[in-house]
Amino acid sequence: MKCALCWLLFGLVSGSAGAQTFSERTDAGLKVATVHVPAFTAADPVLLPAFFPEPTGKWLIIREAQKEEDRQVPYPFMAGEEPFVPASRPILGAGEEIPIALVGYHLREGELKAEAKILTTDGREAGSGEVRVVQRFGTGADGADRVAAELKAPRLEAGEYLLMVTLTDPKGGTETSVTPFVIAPRPNALQGGDRS
Repeated sequence: MKCALCWLLFGLVSGSAGAQTFSERTDAGLKVATVHVPAFTAADPVLLPAFFPEPTGKWLIIREAQKEEDRQVPYPFMAGEEPFVPASRPILGAGEEIPIALVGYHLREGELKAEAKILTTDGREAGSGEVRVVQRFGTGADGADRVAAELKAPRLEAGEYLLMVTLTDPKGGTETSVTPFVIAPRPNALQGGDRS
């Protein structure tokens, strides 16, 4: 069964703003989130939080109706020529290998190396993750530099964690971002314990 995902575009200036969404057809109801827009300069390199693509076909994407005078903005979540829907709350299995999408702006040209650390939600180091760059697609028309990577989820206890990814360019410059994620309980734990 496909679920509908509505893609909304917000035109915001730098600073903080509140965003409200409401759904009558789900148990989500009214949701309020604070959005922070950094004041980037033209040359500021930046790495966005890692995106975890949802399985293909899970979502039916619906875009808000546009007027002729609206600014045309391309769909932002792309891996090369392939669009994807990012998970809002990534849930991983311990030891699972999964694709992630890294998006940066004003990154230096050349081969990028990736490192990952796993933190607890209060910032303590919980382990190291295995991440490797699969392909760098280069800078798109929207100015985004997209990188396909693969992450091997660490074997940690079930719970909430932070993924800290650092990209290093050929001249040693680094950019880091942090993304929250969840390690799911093992199936046998949900059934009352390990019977092996």
